[in-house]
Amino acid sequence: FTQTGSGTVTLRYIGTEASSGVTGAIFIEGAATLNGADYHSGGEQTYQGAVTLGNNVEVRTTNSAVTFGSTVNGWMYLTVDNGTGSTTVSGKIGEITPIRALHLVGRGAITLADAIVDETIDVRGEDGGIRLTGSTYSSGWSQTHTGPVTLEADTVFTTDRSEEHTSELQSPDHLVCRLL
Repeated sequence: FTQTGSGTVTLRYIGTEASSGVTGAIFIEGAATLNGADYHSGGEQTYQGAVTLGNNVEVRTTNSAVTFGSTVNGWMYLTVDNGTGSTTVSGKIGEITPIRALHLVGRGAITLADAIVDETIDVRGEDGGIRLTGSTYSSGWSQTHTGPVTLEADTVFTTDRSEEHTSELQSPDHLVCRLL
């Protein structure tokens, strides 16, 4: 499935599992509103423009990369589960509207820019590691980063109601954890 050009694409769903979704890749060049719950593919998924969550969304691939090239907004849950594929979120999550919860799960490398989330941030990059390229990771409840974590900037983790947990920080030159 490929969409190119300007304008916003509104997607209701793409399968409920890889076998009933798109067997190849999904590529959205412009802005996208994800109004369905399931976006499953056998190949890579790329959302180059700004993404708005219109529903709780699960993006799943069969060991392929998932890329969000711009911002992700909308007061909903976002889950990405892509086996050994990498996950890259280049834009700020919650820049305009915080999302409710963020769950990134995979055995491939995970790269995450800034995130403002109402409830929880759960990033599990056990095998490929986690690269945090932003400077602010804010959540209302808790943050869990499981796997080797590399910080690429002065980084502040802020939670309102719980503790922040990290493991195996590989470049903790400028780490500040704050419980409000």
